[in-house]
Parts: sequence; structure tokens; C-alpha cells
Amino acid sequence: MRIKGEYESELLTKIFVGWGFSNKKASLITEVLSYADLRGIYSHGIQRLKMYEKKIKAGYINQEATIQIVRQTPNCIVVDAHHAMGQLASIEVMERIIRMAKKNGIAFATVRNSNHFGAAGYYAEMASRSKLIGFAATSTNPLLVPPGGKAPFLGSNPFAVSFPMKKNDFVFDGATSAVSLGKIEVLEKLKKQIPGEWAVAEDGKLEKKPKNVLDNLTKENRAGGVLPIGGLEESNSNYKGFAISLIVEIMTSIFAQGSIAADLGNKKHDISHFFMVIDPTLFISLKQFKNHLSDMLGRIKKSETVDGKPVTLPGEKEQIALQQNSKYGIDLDVETLKEVRKICAALEIDF
Repeated sequence: MRIKGEYESELLTKIFVGWGFSNKKASLITEVLSYADLRGIYSHGIQRLKMYEKKIKAGYINQEATIQIVRQTPNCIVVDAHHAMGQLASIEVMERIIRMAKKNGIAFATVRNSNHFGAAGYYAEMASRSKLIGFAATSTNPLLVPPGGKAPFLGSNPFAVSFPMKKNDFVFDGATSAVSLGKIEVLEKLKKQIPGEWAVAEDGKLEKKPKNVLDNLTKENRAGGVLPIGGLEESNSNYKGFAISLIVEIMTSIFAQGSIAADLGNKKHDISHFFMVIDPTLFISLKQFKNHLSDMLGRIKKSETVDGKPVTLPGEKEQIALQQNSKYGIDLDVETLKEVRKICAALEIDF
């Protein structure tokens, strides 16, 4: 079933208002979720409602939280989100450091005591829309099994970076594990097996059943989990994927003085984020930057390929999905529809 993006936004706003958020806060959260669905990042859109509902009902998310700046310099802020929705804390923090970067050239922020913040690309793009370079990263619950390990220690630890361009900004957004947990959840809803070297069981062998992975990651003594980029074998450089995920863990959890992924349970989140904004005119004029970047990407697109098809650049698939979903509507799977209908019925919202 497809639903129009405008309708999804209206519905999501009503749901979050029903859960105790102000209209303004509900609209901001909705904007981030709709951003993901419109771009085909279905793992981070409306299908996340069930998780948010569970956390809100348990009191793990504070609808009325106000973020607190606990340390500040001209170029950096350290923030305590006091268990606000990750989207709300992240938007406010990005707005602050965008202003700081415009004044001082570069700005950083860390956030602790936050929650799942949705698609990282949304926050990186906040900067590029302001003609700046944006970087956003987050910790997550334990998910990634170190090479040769039996249990998860790091999170999927996604990051996004966005550069301003003449037309569509250059955006990369991805997990530093083979995949995010959300993609495995989507496969479970679609009753599909896990492809490739995404996940392992406790014995270190590949796991193809999404339900088994999800069950292993939610039980008290977690076992198995998602592999790093590079999969099972050292010959595929999985140690590099693990190292990248570890770097993001340091930049989020350690910098923010939050809990590391291995210490996060299935209860109240203590998710940490890291944000950075750079003014490219510190190095080069904005016009030159855009021209050089466009020229380089154009050369990649025109480069010769084995099958004759042009190279796919980061963010291109999302731009194609944005055009299609804006025109034809967002495609929702049957299980997500059931979850949304159940939530709406409980809140007495027509759907």
C-alpha cells in the first residue's frame, strides 16, 4: 500500500501529539521520519513507531525534556538531552552549531542521554542547506560483533556527511556495521532471508533468519549479531569495518561521556551523538568548492564501466526514491500497516 507523503506527515504528527508531545515537537519528529521514508530509507521512517511507542509508554523518553548545555567554548558544546527524543535534541543542537560555524568557521557538539535520532543524513543536510559541510554520527544499542567474537559489543554506529552542491547536495548516510538493525527488522516483516554476510549466530556461523538475529540481540545475554563492513573474513578487510565503527563509538559515547554500546540495555537509552559543521570557505571559495566537486563527480559518472551502466554515487538511490515516492506515495509493508493501525486505534486516530 502506498500513502502520500503529506498524509503520512499529518498522521505521524497526530500520533506524536497523542503521545504527549507539543504540536511543534511532533512536527519536528515527523519531519525526520518522513525524510527517511521519502528517500526509501524505510528502516528509519514510520516503521520505527512501534519502538518509540514502547519507549514512551515505559517512561524512557521524556516528552517535555529540555536540553542542557553543560560545557561550551566558541567552537564546541557538550549537551545533556535528558532523555528527549533524539530528533528534537539533534535538530536544536545542529541549529546552534550551524550558527557557531558561520561565525567561527567550524563547530562541534556532543550529546548524551539521548535516544534514537532517525536518519543521520537529515542533520548533515541541515548544514549543507546552509552552504556548510555537515557531519552527524550516533551510538546505538549493541549490535556489531567484533571479528571472531561471539557477542555484540559496538553499535551499528552510523554517520552521515553532506557537502553543498550546485543542485542536489552530496550526502552519504550509512551504518558502519554491514547493515543497521532496522534493515533486519524490515526483512523480518517481509518474511525474507538475510542476504550476504550480514549477521552471525553465537557459534560464529552465518545467520540467515532475521527473527533469530533479532531474538539474540534482545535477550538478556546477547549472542551473535551483525557483522562489520567486510563480513566474516579478515581477507575481506573486516578489521577495517570494525575499526571505523570503533572510531564512531569513541566520537559519540566517549566524547559525550555517555554509556558505551556494550553497557546499554533494553531499557532506558543513553544514546550519544556527535555533530560537526565546517565552513568550506575556510579553505576555498564556495563557488570554487561547488565547481570542483561537481566536476569530480561528473568525471566519475562518465568513467568507463564493465557493464556500460554509470557508477552510482552516494545519495543517488535516495534521490531517485525521493522523486518516485513524492510522486506516487510511500510504499508501506503489510506488517508496518498493521502496527500503525493498532497505534492509531489506541489513540482514536482515523487511519
